[in-house]
Amino acid sequence: MTMQKQLFIGLCILALIAGCSGVAPKITEDERQEIAAAGIAYNTDVVYDQALALLGAYINTETSQQKIIQPKAIANVAGGQELPMNITDMVITGLSRLAGNKFIVAPFDPEYILNDASSGGAGSRILPQIVVGGSITEFDKELDMKSGDSNLDTVLDRGEPDTNLSAQLSNGMKFSRVSLDLYLIDYRTHTVIPGASVTNTISIAEIEKGREFAFAIYGNGLGISGKIKHSEGFHRAVRNLVDYSLLQLVGRYYNFPYWRALGQDEIDPKVMASLKKSFMMKDERGQHIVLQHLLNEYSFGDSVVNAATGRSFSGKIIPNGRLEEKSLTYIEAFKAKYNVKTEMADMGGLYAALIRYLPIGAAKQAGGQAPVSAGQADKMRDFLTNKDRFGKVPRSQAIEGY
Repeated sequence: MTMQKQLFIGLCILALIAGCSGVAPKITEDERQEIAAAGIAYNTDVVYDQALALLGAYINTETSQQKIIQPKAIANVAGGQELPMNITDMVITGLSRLAGNKFIVAPFDPEYILNDASSGGAGSRILPQIVVGGSITEFDKELDMKSGDSNLDTVLDRGEPDTNLSAQLSNGMKFSRVSLDLYLIDYRTHTVIPGASVTNTISIAEIEKGREFAFAIYGNGLGISGKIKHSEGFHRAVRNLVDYSLLQLVGRYYNFPYWRALGQDEIDPKVMASLKKSFMMKDERGQHIVLQHLLNEYSFGDSVVNAATGRSFSGKIIPNGRLEEKSLTYIEAFKAKYNVKTEMADMGGLYAALIRYLPIGAAKQAGGQAPVSAGQADKMRDFLTNKDRFGKVPRSQAIEGY
């Protein structure tokens, strides 16, 4: 076979392979969804906005003492040019979603204060009671990686080593990790407020695929290659991390079950422990009043029937501190609806269950259940358990079960 014929046959084979398989690889829709899920802690950014607004509404309507909060300069101390060097503005924006008459955000700008004083402007400013401190403390680039390469080398000339057809396929996935630490400081004493600190982590994913085909005769060759890459935005992931961390941080400070603002059943043990401790310090009548108030937040339909007496009840309970038949009937309806096995004698356990499933925000709008699809619920559950993306090895949970 002449060299010209070999070259013609080789080019035909190369064109056939390229035409059938396509030089440029494609990223599937499932892979795109996996990348999106890796960079978003829950459903979408809107969920955080609604949850922060809900926490702000609680603070500004249910609390009696006004708090003025001020973020310090919150920077990136972990390095990495892919990440923002200063996230103070992100923190201010997140806190502003909580702002109201009882929660005032007072950013600190020393340059503005000095210029204002030198120009004869206002000589007074509001001093904060609480200061937010922290930084991006961890950036592990390409911490988790997996890749696969396939190679093919074929001799076309009946054993002669001078005519070759080769192909190479590559498929890689990389995950980087960013961690954020935030804490609250008492401005007067400059001490960290116990229990008011969070450390959260988020992953950023990147997929890269490549294909290469080559044909050579006597050292002269022709090659075709293609590469495609898709990654989640680092800055967007950091913003999601900031918003969620602020929700958790302020929720812990106010002992607010912030996880229910997201429609989640997984609880924050620190918040629950503090709430339960306060509840157990009340006398029996005080505990009963708290339980009655919580029961009034739930919806059990038009009427609830007492299985033992056959009597039906509807409407709100009058919080009088006595667990009469109506209150007991509502308690049994609650236990049946949420499959709670706690006995009536365990007031602390019953209180914890009522807090755990408290219909707030998204859950309240759906009659006690979070309005999410099965796929969204799975993504949320994977984030809360913080499983390894490849080996499925459980890491320490962001929110542990109570």
